[in-house]
Amino acid sequence: MICKKCGCLVSDTAAFCDKCGAPMAEFGQKETPKPTPKLTANSKKLLIASLAVLALILVCVGGLLFESQQKKNYANRAAKAIREDEGEWSSIDEVYVYEKTVSVDLKDGSKYICNMLTTGGVQVLTRYNYPTVEEKKTEYFNDNRNNIKEKGTAIPISDINPLYR
Repeated sequence: MICKKCGCLVSDTAAFCDKCGAPMAEFGQKETPKPTPKLTANSKKLLIASLAVLALILVCVGGLLFESQQKKNYANRAAKAIREDEGEWSSIDEVYVYEKTVSVDLKDGSKYICNMLTTGGVQVLTRYNYPTVEEKKTEYFNDNRNNIKEKGTAIPISDINPLYR
């Protein structure tokens, strides 16, 4: 109950208010709990829309994190393939990733394009083994490297496994 005189909360079995001493029988009214506010149709719609937007944001952030990690993975696979398949151990100068293609430049001037294969392998290309007609190999190779650099993402050398830097 609530004391009508002072507003203090009083036990339902109390005969007098603990704070002001007023007799509870005199007021004879029990405390009625305040009704829980109910959600209106508009507030339900707003709540659902807010949760949907939050879920969308979380999915987008998760997708961006996954894509970033995937690009680092491609860069590391390319660096490993160059080291193992080509036997090249010069330090990496720069790495760019565009979709499933990686451009790797080494400090000794060597340049590579690595295609990530669906089988999990890596196709390592140079201007000498680029798959096109002989007189166009260097031109097409350089055009593809420039396209990767323009449209792709630079991967910091620190993101490359130290074994393959």
